[in-house]
Amino acid sequence: MKGSDSNYSLYYEAGRSFGDISQDSIFHDAEKLAVGIILMSLYVQVVLSRFNWVEWRFWLTSVSLFSIGGAFVVAIGLCSLFSVPYGPVHTSLPFMLMGLGVDDTFVMMAAWDEVASRQVNLKKPLVERVALTLSHAGAAISVTSLTDVVAFVIGASTVSSISIVMTIKKNLELM
Repeated sequence: MKGSDSNYSLYYEAGRSFGDISQDSIFHDAEKLAVGIILMSLYVQVVLSRFNWVEWRFWLTSVSLFSIGGAFVVAIGLCSLFSVPYGPVHTSLPFMLMGLGVDDTFVMMAAWDEVASRQVNLKKPLVERVALTLSHAGAAISVTSLTDVVAFVIGASTVSSISIVMTIKKNLELM
């Protein structure tokens, strides 16, 4: 848009403005993301491991966090596929994915501990014990994922509704 007078022209919306603001907000949180990943990996390591050399679950924690990182890469790839530009809203995506992924890891490990603690399952082959673990964890993960989707949909629709109501209110006040 352009405002003009006899002596000057003022362009208060430049094509570069969005890029400058987006870059500042995206890369401003990079340190927080790195600290968050380090703290979360330490927390998951402490919670999932037993404090002996046999049940120290470093590789399990690493694979879990790498899977969460892979989910982030896939999410960014899908956004690129559908031409959704990477913006300030996407900076919260790693934190949400980490929360959801770590929660699913805890659910799976609780199911594994439950299956492994039963005397009946000790003589079963590893493949059957993993299948039992995934059958228990799969139902719980499905329910938590469904509730997360419902919560995100409600949150997304609430913000839109609030902004619509505020816009209508402001327009009524101007009348």
